[in-house]
Amino acid sequence: GYDDGSFLPQRNITRAQVATMIYRAVTHDVTDSQTDLYKDYNKFEDVPSTDWSAGYVGYCANGELIKGFTPTTFGPNKNVTGYQVLAMILRAIGYDQNDEFTGSGWEIRTATTAQQLGILENVQEATLGQPATRELVAELIFQAMSKPYMVDYTPALGYQPVWPRETLGQDEFGLKLTENTADVWGRP
Repeated sequence: GYDDGSFLPQRNITRAQVATMIYRAVTHDVTDSQTDLYKDYNKFEDVPSTDWSAGYVGYCANGELIKGFTPTTFGPNKNVTGYQVLAMILRAIGYDQNDEFTGSGWEIRTATTAQQLGILENVQEATLGQPATRELVAELIFQAMSKPYMVDYTPALGYQPVWPRETLGQDEFGLKLTENTADVWGRP
């Protein structure tokens, strides 16, 4: 949320803000105590080390979780589309090792992968080409963190599930989803 305690779910979200959310999801550094380590990784000329988002973007770029419009420009203050968010999220759980989310038709490949994994639950696909809202990004990250679809890639075998089958939420935050969530009185 914002400093005043609001979330503003309908507000469009920028590429730098999504990089921040991705950073926090994959590192569980929700207090941002380690971001200074990555702020000098100047892969993108439009994200100087003095920018508020430099540490987040630097970490995500170094880990190849995000890509720029060109090798040297990221567009941190541009609105991000749902397709771009999906590509970032899918990279965070191990996909795009063959650059399948680049080039002609990358949006279809990204949405298809996300659909197969169940990440598009509660999401209208027609919204993916539009500027993403904060609530859409929160929903997509939640879906990705709650599905046991983290993968590793090898050229010989392709994408293989990470064992044990943990979610990103379990791996990074220790969150566990159980089948029976009722208390002793049968309440959910």
